[in-house]
Amino acid sequence: MKSAIGLSLAIVVSFAILGCSSAKKEAQKALDRGQIHLQQNDLSQAAAEFRKVVELLPDNVDAQLLLADTYVRMGNTEDAVAECNKILAARPKNEQALKTMGLALLQAAAKAGDRDKPTMEKYLNEASKLTDRLMERRPAAAYLLRAQVQLVRQEQTEALQLLEKAVEMDGTLSDARLSLASLYAENAFKRTAEAREAYRRKALEHYRKIIEVDKSREYTARMGIAVLALRSGNVGEAESRSARSGRPGRTT
Repeated sequence: MKSAIGLSLAIVVSFAILGCSSAKKEAQKALDRGQIHLQQNDLSQAAAEFRKVVELLPDNVDAQLLLADTYVRMGNTEDAVAECNKILAARPKNEQALKTMGLALLQAAAKAGDRDKPTMEKYLNEASKLTDRLMERRPAAAYLLRAQVQLVRQEQTEALQLLEKAVEMDGTLSDARLSLASLYAENAFKRTAEAREAYRRKALEHYRKIIEVDKSREYTARMGIAVLALRSGNVGEAESRSARSGRPGRTT
């Protein structure tokens, strides 16, 4: 589910401190503390600091988005949706708010799962409605969200078609490519020998494109290639790929 959703925080904000506004100075301090907590994966403390920023600067959309994204990472879907709704009430077409709310609804649907299908479908239908609004702003992102809805429903064939449509419209959409690579790799070993090779090539194609367009996902893509090689029986290639991938943030 995590790979399907492709959960990530990509917002880096900083507020210009104008004049001698004490509120803005306090907001900047809280923001700095929050981002430190975020880097340390202390999500509850990060959220507490970002809430202070929003309280001090209630109209600052960047702060609201950062708080909503942190809630998603915490799995706090209710508060994430509430924060996104505040943004969308004033800015109905805010792309980041629509995408973040979509992720929160997908999380809620996944949590409900098969044990509570009516609730799962309720959240998935709400996420589907967001795709119509996203389509006006960024069609590729709308297709990605539709695909993620279908993945929660375990409708892989339709999800694959939607993901291919998303990368056709935006080749740099690494979340869609990562989902495609994972799905092709997973299904490669459930096919005949001929089909297996075709699926393996498609998985490699998407992993390699991720390495080309998104350095932040390079490690994940290289490890995906290594796992694919290992499952294909090519142990030497798998070891070589794994060694070349290194570890994110590693220093010598």
